[in-house]
Amino acid sequence: MESINLIITKALPLFFLLDPFGVVGIVSALIKPYSQKKQAQILRREVFLSLVIMLFFFGFGSVFLNILDVSTEAVQITGGIIFFLFALNLLFPGQSALQLSSINEPFLVPIATPLIAGPSCLATIMLYAHDETATPIVISSIVLAWAVSGVIIILAPKIVRLVGDTGIKVLEQIVGLICTMIAIEMILVGIQGFLHV
Repeated sequence: MESINLIITKALPLFFLLDPFGVVGIVSALIKPYSQKKQAQILRREVFLSLVIMLFFFGFGSVFLNILDVSTEAVQITGGIIFFLFALNLLFPGQSALQLSSINEPFLVPIATPLIAGPSCLATIMLYAHDETATPIVISSIVLAWAVSGVIIILAPKIVRLVGDTGIKVLEQIVGLICTMIAIEMILVGIQGFLHV
């Protein structure tokens, strides 16, 4: 039971960072020129590729941080700051720099990364790779967050038709508020670890 709670605890921030409700609108626009069958194929492929990217960063994140000689507390605080900036972007969205018009079929970029497996998500996964939690628990949390997000993203065209742009924006605002609280908690934990409180 304790392992399940730990998996959910670690999966929750990743789910919010994956921001599937924020991604569905952009993804729907990117695949709009294709048939429904082709849209489903593209989304399934890109969701799978995003998992490959996430697991790659988990596998090599700890090695990368050890080479840089970065402390867990520094990573924790940095992750919290990145998470906080991400949350602010959800609460106060600006103009997206992403160009939705594309001649070629999306492959790996921009859907798998950075839309699904974005910098904030990958930074958090590297943080997980550097902490003392058992590897199977962390991998389970990554897969859980990815699976739930993946289902939402694969259903993106249907969700956009169902709730509309306004509904998507409301969901993003709610997620942004929750992310802000999680980010502050991450920063506080990092500061406490640094001060050995």
